[in-house]
Amino acid sequence: MIRGLGKRWSLIGAFGTSALNVRGGITAHAARMGASYQRMGKERGQDDPWDEDLVAKVAADISKKFSPEDWEEDVLKRDIALMKLTALMRELGL
Repeated sequence: MIRGLGKRWSLIGAFGTSALNVRGGITAHAARMGASYQRMGKERGQDDPWDEDLVAKVAADISKKFSPEDWEEDVLKRDIALMKLTALMRELGL
């Protein structure tokens, strides 16, 4: 986990990671992955539908920090931060 999504989550959180991993942000991410997440949740006894209202609410909230208009710039900033974090981890032997 520390070599994959964990680094991204530590820098920008789970929703920030989703918003920047897919052009189109949380809305596009939910369109691609929402059904799979809901199915995985049901297998664990959860019932958390990724309906349009929920996705819109999350997208509106995360867009305050990561605006869709600034997606490329935000991805670049994230990638630079990830490179710095990776270099530090290498320096520390992690």
